[in-house]
Order: sequence, then structure tokens, then C-alpha cells
Amino acid sequence: ILTAIDRSKAQPFANVLFALGIRYVGNTTAERIVDYFGNIDDLMAASLETLAGVPDVGPRIAQSLFEWFGNDENRQYVARLRAAGLQMV
Repeated sequence: ILTAIDRSKAQPFANVLFALGIRYVGNTTAERIVDYFGNIDDLMAASLETLAGVPDVGPRIAQSLFEWFGNDENRQYVARLRAAGLQMV
């Protein structure tokens, strides 16, 4: 079990972003977002306009991301995942 937990911490950031369950963010979109921002901190700090400018991210997905990361509970969730050792870059 411990080996499986350690392997889960090695998942790429795009997989972690997809696993957050943000509405409209699928695998491919998560990959595009990660390619554009590179890390969770830059993604969380992005404006709605910046999010909408990401390739393959339209206004609906940008709004969903902006609202999700604007929620304090979700930010705390990300902080707990980071503290647990998940990849955020």
C-alpha cells in the first residue's frame, strides 16, 4: 500500500489537475493548461482573461477554472495535496 501511495505522488501535474474534477477540464485541456502555466501557483493567480487565452480553453472553461480556484475551500484542498507531496509543477 505504501508503494502505491508513493507512486500516486509521482503522477504528472496534468493528471493531478484533471483529477481535481474541475468542470469542463478533461485530460487534454489539463495538459494544455499545464503546458501554458507550468505550475499551480501561476494557474491559481491567473486572471479570467489570461485563462481564456490558453490554447484550447474557451470562455466556459476559463470561467470554470477562475471560479474553482477563487474558492477558498478549493485553495485549501490544493494546499493539502501539495503538503501530501503531489506534483504541482
